[in-house]
Amino acid sequence: MTSGFGYQATYPNKFSLFLSHYNDYVMPHKLNTLYRPTTAVAYTTNGHTFWMIPIPKGGFWMGEEEDKYRIELAQDYALGQYPVTQALWRAVMRKNPSHFEGSVRPMERVSWNDAQNFLDRLNVLPDIAARNAADGQRFQLPTEAQWEYAARGGRYEAAFAYPYAGSTHLPEVGWYKENNQEETQPAGRRQPNALGLYDMSGNVEEWCADVWQSNYQTMTRDGSARHNGDKTYRVVRGGAWNIIDGYCQLSYRSGLMVSGSHYGLGFRPARY
Repeated sequence: MTSGFGYQATYPNKFSLFLSHYNDYVMPHKLNTLYRPTTAVAYTTNGHTFWMIPIPKGGFWMGEEEDKYRIELAQDYALGQYPVTQALWRAVMRKNPSHFEGSVRPMERVSWNDAQNFLDRLNVLPDIAARNAADGQRFQLPTEAQWEYAARGGRYEAAFAYPYAGSTHLPEVGWYKENNQEETQPAGRRQPNALGLYDMSGNVEEWCADVWQSNYQTMTRDGSARHNGDKTYRVVRGGAWNIIDGYCQLSYRSGLMVSGSHYGLGFRPARY
């Protein structure tokens, strides 16, 4: 299905889009700065530090019910603990195109092309380039399989099987239409998932590396990105502050034109 915004989407079928709305849950601690768990790896560029969560490779069922596909991720990788914040964006790009300004708010109004430009610039900054040269990895957009595996909790996925990234109740872990205050919210103010990743459901949708396909049947079994198909559309995952809860479920996926952007669209860095 294609919308007037250039989206193509598939919809979750295990949980109704007319889920009951839950009362908002308030974190026991209000974070003035971004929290980092002990497993996070720090990177610093132009005086700004951000954190990546190491994610060991593993296998999982991608999708749900009749549209499921077994993936065995072939390599370890790391994923940003938060979506790219405006502070990190400014450290790399200087100018900030976001509508809702705030240093720890996620970037929005970012196209797929913009995200690639950011990552290209990040990878050549001296402090980052030195670490890339040391281990042969680089910052990239996550593949769709990497994104979903991480959002579901990685190796902990079977123990929880949550419809959202870290909970059965979206208000515990994400910002969406019913609790968003009509704007994005600072990263890290809801609960993380089992891997310590924040805002994987809601706040801003996140670009993936893959070319958009309407089902999982052409997925690569090793979790690498899909490059076949119409390259003008790329995968978007996670849901956003201005949409209903059903579209923040981990089974919901959509595609958007690479030049498209809006007030609820950002991205999260991966490294592999």
